[in-house]
Amino acid sequence: MDSKGMYFTPEREFVQQAISISQKQVDGKVEALAYKGNVIIVGRSSETSNLYSEDESSMDTLDMDWSVEDTTGFINVNAIRIAKYGERKIRDGEPLSKRK
Repeated sequence: MDSKGMYFTPEREFVQQAISISQKQVDGKVEALAYKGNVIIVGRSSETSNLYSEDESSMDTLDMDWSVEDTTGFINVNAIRIAKYGERKIRDGEPLSKRK
């Protein structure tokens, strides 16, 4: 990787921490082939998670019509996720922010 002299910067640390945090609850296996500068994903699996569904992740296979009113539902669903995240941090004794 060509870092362009950016390795020892706050931006790199921010991105690295974001990646580390995003991977805390990730497990599973990804099978990939590398060929002539390309990487091809040939399989993915997890013994503890069933969140990945190829059918549900493709907008082509979803037979739904979306309306502006539907955004309220999306906001409410996100609010649940964010509230659960905050509850878990409080339960684990972690601060909700890093204010000094």
